[in-house]
Amino acid sequence: MKKRLSMISLMMILFTASVLAFPLMGGRSMSMGGTGVASVHDATAVFWNPAAIPFIPRKTLEVQFAFGLDVTQNISQYSDEFQMADDDYNAFMAEVENATGLWDAPEYVADFKALYNKYSAILDEFDDNGVGANISIASGMFFAIQELKGFQVAFGTDLVTDSQIYTRQVDTSILRTVPMDYLSRASIRQKLLDEGFVGTEAELQNQIDTIITTILNELNSGDSVFAPGEYDEIYDFLVTQRGEVTTSSLYGLENNGSEVAVSGVFLNEFLISVSKGLNLGPVELGVGGNLKIIKGYNYSDALVVNDFRDENSDDILSEKYENPHEGQTIGIDVAAFARLAGNLRAGLMIRNLIAGEISWDEKNGFTPPAYKPKTEVRLGAAYAPVSFLTVTADADLTKVDGDYSDIRNIGLGAEARFLFARFRSGVMFTPDLGDKLEYADMVYTAGLGLDFSLINIDISAMMASGDSGFTMNQDELPQRLGVAANVGIKF
Repeated sequence: MKKRLSMISLMMILFTASVLAFPLMGGRSMSMGGTGVASVHDATAVFWNPAAIPFIPRKTLEVQFAFGLDVTQNISQYSDEFQMADDDYNAFMAEVENATGLWDAPEYVADFKALYNKYSAILDEFDDNGVGANISIASGMFFAIQELKGFQVAFGTDLVTDSQIYTRQVDTSILRTVPMDYLSRASIRQKLLDEGFVGTEAELQNQIDTIITTILNELNSGDSVFAPGEYDEIYDFLVTQRGEVTTSSLYGLENNGSEVAVSGVFLNEFLISVSKGLNLGPVELGVGGNLKIIKGYNYSDALVVNDFRDENSDDILSEKYENPHEGQTIGIDVAAFARLAGNLRAGLMIRNLIAGEISWDEKNGFTPPAYKPKTEVRLGAAYAPVSFLTVTADADLTKVDGDYSDIRNIGLGAEARFLFARFRSGVMFTPDLGDKLEYADMVYTAGLGLDFSLINIDISAMMASGDSGFTMNQDELPQRLGVAANVGIKF
């Protein structure tokens, strides 16, 4: 029962996502407020700004392994609400089945109505686009080599998510929102027999009709829980036809019409970077870009409640997403980097300035609409006022439509260096996100780096505070949190 009742929250936890405009790649960038366009200093420049590669000191070959995970959510509180509703319903049914009082006692009907109102109120929240989660993933492996005939060449492969997953419709009808055991003719019949009912089967069925009619009339009185036409529909089924509601294909939570549409796209990019450094006197300028092959995986589908209520729901979900639609295209990124007098650097990165559409293959008789990777623009600056300190700033200029991505963000960061240790902190400010998630518009970041001659390691974390401050209590998860890391090897 518990699994069946909490499935809609599970649907949201696992599959509601909407990628932010510019993914965060690597531990150094995340720890410094998501900055990197002007401050990148290793082979992850293939991702952050290939025009900066000519200005990065390195040996013959540098390899970087990077990963970043950014989760924005306000779903955990609703999961708790479903859990509490589950517990209340189970307690209610236990009381009705074990009590010596009448099945249709007014207090029981009132409790059932209150339970419906509780479930429907939670579902109404999901019907508001402000409920959900955003999961942004960026991982990659990058190689930078020495200059070749005046040009810098680098290679890389990365995986970034671009997933829009949203509630298509929410069904809050009492006929399909709350479990219907309370209106089950079989359950009522068993209760009457347990209490010593004496009479013929016809008289027993008439008594069940009377009990159900009393319950339905009470539910329909005052602030009725029925939408227009629902009372007549359920009365005809339960009383006139004497149908069994718990086995019907029309009623009960297992037949809830709520649906989550999944349009999840994973992009695996194979990049070749070419860049050139130019000395223009007081200004050193870098220009460059990436030519890339983009392999796409589309996990489009629609999920309904019954996909989650089955005892083998994990297998069902796995089967739905183990065979995605595939397609590929090519794309071009362009970038610029400037190193000015006074240890000031500036950078511009435009991902997917040119990108073709991905036409998906057909699976199970269905072909998703063609998909075009979005153009993403980020501007950054970095300044080193003293030899052991760098301060950074990035601005995401991308405007993306979506419940959690119709935003621009600004990142500020700092790095202090002492011997081989790097101490980093930062903040990310996403103004429009505060309209949807109260505590997610301001995120604090921190991290540590160890930079040796042949190897570097960076780790970081970020978190938004809540109304009770910073917490990882599972009942009050932060509305935004993330982790990232990268490891570099120099040959």
